[in-house]
Amino acid sequence: SRLIYYVAGYVARKCVLKSKCLACTSELLLSASEGKMLNAAVFTRACDFGGLLYPSVKLFKFITNLEGIFTGCFSSNKLHQDSIMDVLAVIHNKQTEAIGCEEHSQTLTANMIGFYVVTRMHFYVKGLNKSRDAARRKSHQHLKLSRI
Repeated sequence: SRLIYYVAGYVARKCVLKSKCLACTSELLLSASEGKMLNAAVFTRACDFGGLLYPSVKLFKFITNLEGIFTGCFSSNKLHQDSIMDVLAVIHNKQTEAIGCEEHSQTLTANMIGFYVVTRMHFYVKGLNKSRDAARRKSHQHLKLSRI
């Protein structure tokens, strides 16, 4: 949960700050002094040299919910060409609560979901590729050894 809190701050930087809406910012971000008091912010606090954002509990729960959906999708399904669409369909079916002020909630929620899913998918695929490449290298080494 501490890593999810850190990632929620990254999502906030990429999505909330771009809206430039004070109502959205005050609802979804905490001041550094408030954020540092949270138990979930231990990792963020350790990495913070003055530039990290501290998401509110509401934003943290929203991102935690998205992570749960993402993890659930890939614990039961293999990666395929429509995986992003599958994840988005599950998110849509779960009817995640919109976040942000009344004026921006629909677009902000959609932007956050899109950004999070694409970013999370990037790192998921990167991990799969790394595992596959390591297995290939190992089998290639065994092949070389068997020829000797």
